Amino acid sequence: MKESYSIKQAEQMTGISSENIRFYEKQKLIHPARSWSNQYRQYTETDIHTLKVIRLLRMLDMPLEEIRMVLSGDVSLSQAVSRQQERLEQQTKQIGAAIQMCIQLETETAPLDQLDVDAHLSRAEQSGGLSARWISDWKKVYKALHENSFTFYPDDAVTNSAEFSNALRAYANAQNLDLVITKESMYPEFTLDGVRYTAQRNYASTSYVPTACIYCERVDPIVPNMPTGRRRILEFLHRSWPQLLLFAFILLSLGPQLPSLWKESPLGTLLIFITILALIGVNSFRNRYFTYNENGKRGSKK
Repeated sequence: MKESYSIKQAEQMTGISSENIRFYEKQKLIHPARSWSNQYRQYTETDIHTLKVIRLLRMLDMPLEEIRMVLSGDVSLSQAVSRQQERLEQQTKQIGAAIQMCIQLETETAPLDQLDVDAHLSRAEQSGGLSARWISDWKKVYKALHENSFTFYPDDAVTNSAEFSNALRAYANAQNLDLVITKESMYPEFTLDGVRYTAQRNYASTSYVPTACIYCERVDPIVPNMPTGRRRILEFLHRSWPQLLLFAFILLSLGPQLPSLWKESPLGTLLIFITILALIGVNSFRNRYFTYNENGKRGSKK
């Protein structure tokens, strides 16, 4: 019988805290067995080795999604390390640019209100500073969103699980993808070229006629390696930019009249803006579940 270890022993053997070990389990990077008698986690030699690999790769600041692909065999260790090296080199350039900016600002003698901010911003952008970093992160978010979900409109009705499966097969055949349905239902689970997805049926109105729309979402989403707050802002901007552009146009159009409108009817003006923002939210939601990445081709084949 293979020897097993408790989570405390796993912590001592790997140098990873119990909290992080549980976190990696929740992220499905490891799959420890449970004791039949007390349901305690039991870690095998294989689990211990996997945890050490995770610790090593995390020391390289490798994203969890990349580590997951290494452990599953979807990506080789050399490929993952090569990609991480590129990330680190990019971060090194950004850190170097930030250090240079610190050196320049440290030698500034002008008072703050006379600081030539435009010149410093221009130099920062040219050397890969804040602006370049946001553009780079937006590209990562754009790529991840298009990999994580897509929508398509089936040719036939989808009123039961069998019809749902037929719709998925028709889509996979049209896109030349390898489909394996692992759970047939109205919320099916399946793989496309080995990538796991789940789906749901929604209804959109086309010429006042309800039309089924299939929204598919990756089970293990790709999460870009960047601060969570920045990622969420970029995701919102990416999905909502048409509505935000319209909102900006309305603001510019009403700009000269806003003070008088607010003076005459503060509540009415506030309600107008709340209504506009609500419409932005509704359209962003609709965009995600009905039109975003419509008929986008998923899977590992390119």
